[in-house]
Amino acid sequence: MKYELLNGHSAELLKKFPDNHFDSIVTDPPYLIGFLGKSWDAADNFQLDVYQECLRVLKPGGHILAFSAARTYHHLAVTLEQAGFEIRDQIMWIYSSGFPKSQDVGKSIQRSNKNEEVNEWAGWGTALKPAHEPIALARKPMKTSIAKNCQQYGVGALNIDACRVAIEGDDTRSGGSDGWDRVEFGEAEPNKYDGEGYVPNAQGRFPSNVIGEIQDYQKYFYCPKVSRRERHTGFELPPPMFGNVQGCYGPDGERFAVGFDARAEGKTKKKKHDPLAHIPTNPDGMMSRDEKGQLVNNYTAKKAAVGNNHPTVKPVELMKYLIKLITPQGGKILDPFNGSGSTGMAAVELGFEYVGIDLDEHYIDIATKRIDAWYKQTNPLQASGLFE
Repeated sequence: MKYELLNGHSAELLKKFPDNHFDSIVTDPPYLIGFLGKSWDAADNFQLDVYQECLRVLKPGGHILAFSAARTYHHLAVTLEQAGFEIRDQIMWIYSSGFPKSQDVGKSIQRSNKNEEVNEWAGWGTALKPAHEPIALARKPMKTSIAKNCQQYGVGALNIDACRVAIEGDDTRSGGSDGWDRVEFGEAEPNKYDGEGYVPNAQGRFPSNVIGEIQDYQKYFYCPKVSRRERHTGFELPPPMFGNVQGCYGPDGERFAVGFDARAEGKTKKKKHDPLAHIPTNPDGMMSRDEKGQLVNNYTAKKAAVGNNHPTVKPVELMKYLIKLITPQGGKILDPFNGSGSTGMAAVELGFEYVGIDLDEHYIDIATKRIDAWYKQTNPLQASGLFE
């Protein structure tokens, strides 16, 4: 296991690395949506200096994969181009478990006009339910052909076969009503023709620029959002969000463990204009109320139970797929926005070298615990020291 986590600003810390050092960059940078008013996620914090250093330390022909939000992707793409990268594609990670963040306009009008029970804005909102995240795929320019660059630097191409989507069950692989067969366009076994047509590639479908949370749909690589257990790898699982109460569950069946509606136990009564009235008076959850009814954050109070509180944890399976797509075997991977270490977890499982950088010392500590625990979990023999 070869990995290094650095605490500080990537634009400064990357200066310690020589030119053309890393084979790939896989990262989940700030989305520039002003998350909780944090300065690092400010709408104008484009991090151009970071991406300029990323370009310098990346080998010619090396790729970067960077996540973004739907409404701020254009900022990321323009910043990458300004830094000197070539935009090659956009990968779309689609999922079904996003939470709507929309204001109900009709109800807002009702609250401001108490005598108005029904209004023309009933059923109108302010946002769609989030169901995808775009990933920018860009490449450092090359001075030679792709073939010569791959031979000289070991990068420049995409590892198609490593990311093919396995076929299960019957699949005619027909191209559609126009009569063309897509097997003739990249999905055939190399140089194999059975007299009637090309032989389908046994390794599966050609990877596309869509990754989906659609388990039974074979055209795309399947990857759901991160589970609660994976999020807290390396830590004792924290208590349920709101204790042992009845009600709403998250999309993974345990995100809130047992929900947050305490009416079934009769411990609290929902007060008007109190969005947190459902939180019960008990010590079982991460949030509860004391004897005076004041909110208590048990999540930070119970240090042994504190796990990974990073707001945008990515699934390790997703990061493994992205790493394999752009990184040669045994290559060096950089993540200039390390966060809680999901890219590093994927890297050590696959046997790649990894460098992660983050401004927050707290997240460096979380990432260290998660990466170490993940390596022991996925490489038990090597982690035991029996095999050096």
